[in-house]
Amino acid sequence: AADVLKEEAQPLVSIGPDESLFNAIKLLIHRKVHRLPVIDPDTGNVLYILTHKRILKYLFLYYYNRLPMPSYLNKQLKELMIGTYDNIAVTTTNTPLILALHQFIERRVSALPVVDKRSKVVDVYAKFDVIHLAADKTYNNLDITVKKALEHRDQSERVIKCTMNDTLHQILEKIVQAEVHRIVVVDSEDHVIGIISLSDILSFLVLRPLGLERKDVDCDKLVEETAEEAAVDDSDHSEDTTTSTGGGIAKTAPTPIPAATPLADPLK
Repeated sequence: AADVLKEEAQPLVSIGPDESLFNAIKLLIHRKVHRLPVIDPDTGNVLYILTHKRILKYLFLYYYNRLPMPSYLNKQLKELMIGTYDNIAVTTTNTPLILALHQFIERRVSALPVVDKRSKVVDVYAKFDVIHLAADKTYNNLDITVKKALEHRDQSERVIKCTMNDTLHQILEKIVQAEVHRIVVVDSEDHVIGIISLSDILSFLVLRPLGLERKDVDCDKLVEETAEEAAVDDSDHSEDTTTSTGGGIAKTAPTPIPAATPLADPLK
């Protein structure tokens, strides 16, 4: 089991409190991390933890629901094709847990849609669910089925589904309301045909308009360049900068977004 769950150690990926939310999204996506600590450069203390889910919820509730809705949010998934649709890794309710764990490593995925004997999706088993095995001291019995392993979860991340006919706005609404990390794309018979992660959506909404959605982009260089640009901008507008006294992601209060400012269209 130790060999199955063992992953190569990676250096800590973090960000400073004065960095932009845009830089945080780039780091989360290009470094393929699920949590990004915001670290105080003076004390080394962790101030906040940024996640895909928190950022997407913020964008949906604050931006998309308060400003004029961009036209691409009304486009159907079959037009946008966000997500993965080839060679989807799935598991069955009767699959031994040890084989599902092997799939996490071999397929480099963080969750597996669980299907029944009719190939209909009934649940999702995620890497995080393995923690519950340790809590229940079940990690020595990895021959149990995925169905049995799912019973050890205190809180089940419900499987949230969408179809190719759903609009991007409907998909965002489902994800934010259910507070899940992914949505499974199904056909009319509930068969799995694709999966959309929060990273897929953030990449489409934020990085694609600037051509930065590629996974081979040098993220360190991008962050350095943006930081240099921000430093120049701060020096030019230092008299107009307002220091925030409350909690938040940045020490400097962000410039208000004009109500008429449309979000860049990822399709252009």
